[in-house]
Amino acid sequence: MFQWTQELALREINGVISEIPFLRNEQRFSAKHAEWVARTLSFLEQVFGPNSRYFLSFAALTWGEQGSFIVGGMSDPEGSWNRKRQLSDATTRHFFAN
Repeated sequence: MFQWTQELALREINGVISEIPFLRNEQRFSAKHAEWVARTLSFLEQVFGPNSRYFLSFAALTWGEQGSFIVGGMSDPEGSWNRKRQLSDATTRHFFAN
């Protein structure tokens, strides 16, 4: 297994972080997104271990909206009437907020 030095680990994590702005133009689960997630998971596991808070927290991300949220309302009356369209729009947005 590869042994990370502090210098190489910092370079890798900074590289992963620097790719985030470019991923904003990608759909979640696209090839680029999947590659980035796999690279990040592998890095976190190798550096911090498979039982670390960092690895487990990142691995638990679902990359999608979950839970309750308001659809439509006064600012979007059409959304209030057409919930199916609003929910579809919400689930197809990019995985990083702009």
